[in-house]
Amino acid sequence: LKVFTRPRNLNILIRDGNLLSERITPPLIILHMLSYALFFYLYIQSKISMPGIFKGEIFYFAAILGAYVSFFTFRFLLVRLLGWIFASGEYAQTYLTNSVIFDEVWGIVLIPICLIIYYAPSPASGLMLQGGAVLFLILQLYKLIRNFMVGLANTNFSWLYLFLYLCTVEIL
Repeated sequence: LKVFTRPRNLNILIRDGNLLSERITPPLIILHMLSYALFFYLYIQSKISMPGIFKGEIFYFAAILGAYVSFFTFRFLLVRLLGWIFASGEYAQTYLTNSVIFDEVWGIVLIPICLIIYYAPSPASGLMLQGGAVLFLILQLYKLIRNFMVGLANTNFSWLYLFLYLCTVEIL
């Protein structure tokens, strides 16, 4: 949580060890993937009706979860590949660590939001859903700014190219 709120602590965390290889990371990543998929499932379910190709809610949720896991894996591998191509593996590792921390924290925050959305009466549920979506967008903007600041430490590339790179990876 300190790394999430204070950028200076990211360097301390990276210096102390690799967060991506810690024992707590896999359960938190699974939690974040499940909570992201549940939030998007609830959001999509509130906006449109279920497609007819899925016979039950669990299949619809599984499709969203599978799409997000594929996206997360693709983004992770893309950043690793680009770090290797541009010989900036250390900066790619810092970027990934920062992104994983944001995803893990947001996954924990989404649990009570999803519970309230699912169990609350309809007007409160819709309000919480909109609030969660706005909070998600604010967090993504903050994450983009923090990742841009991580990239500023690399002086080998122009700021414009760094900004375009980060925007492309985040949009993908």
